[in-house]
Amino acid sequence: MRPVSGIILNQYSQLVTPESFYFSQTLLNRDMRGRINSSDMRWSDGSYSRVYWKALEMLGVRYSAGRDALPDEFNPGLKLITRPHHPYTSDDQPGTWYLYELPNPNVGNYSPTEVITARSGSKIMAILRQPDFDFTRQAVVSAPLTQTLVPASEMRLSAIRGGLHVSGKSDGTSLVILPQQFSHCLRARDSRVRFVRANLMMAGLIFSGDIDTDILFDYGIFSPECRHADLVDLKQLDLKIDLRMPLAGDRLFPEWNDVVTRLRAALDAIR
Repeated sequence: MRPVSGIILNQYSQLVTPESFYFSQTLLNRDMRGRINSSDMRWSDGSYSRVYWKALEMLGVRYSAGRDALPDEFNPGLKLITRPHHPYTSDDQPGTWYLYELPNPNVGNYSPTEVITARSGSKIMAILRQPDFDFTRQAVVSAPLTQTLVPASEMRLSAIRGGLHVSGKSDGTSLVILPQQFSHCLRARDSRVRFVRANLMMAGLIFSGDIDTDILFDYGIFSPECRHADLVDLKQLDLKIDLRMPLAGDRLFPEWNDVVTRLRAALDAIR
């Protein structure tokens, strides 16, 4: 189990989940056909709105770093820190790291009380991309919640061996968005705590009263059922990206007619 907000948000590996791939592609409206198996939220590839920066904070990002400065027109007022960039290969050149500090990263303290229900990935992302969407106050969940929510207080989140530890208080029932990808395999040692899918890919923790519990990823060779539930979720979310490779003409293989002609000529020569 790895928090979304680890040292580096961007990742390329076979462990990248479909939800995170879909989230980054749809949020940024980016052509990801050449970036399969990647979770790529870098701003250096384009220009992004304030929603982009708010989404980074929700994911738990505290600093965004690049080797090029962010153009002033795309900087929403982030504090800039510069550090020297030392060459790490013989072909590399020294330069400057540009680090932008995000003011309100999610460290387990996002406790929205306004809940919106949407079941498909496209509808969820359409809501999240709205300019006035507030990740600290609002959340999109896949199934309706029956409880009236109040903001949690004194939330603390820390990493432990094999999982996370969460503590905090609620004067009623609260929803907290953890900087952790959702899975049905997440389990709290406190049986009163439950998890819901929030904002497409995040773990939403629901609790009442006080909370002080470990959270583990309860999956193993003898307990695979939770991963099956994750696959069922993916089908219901219907995560489709309508990006097709352009075709020349009306055929998948544009030179098909020429190939057929040459094959017939070869057959005639054999006869």
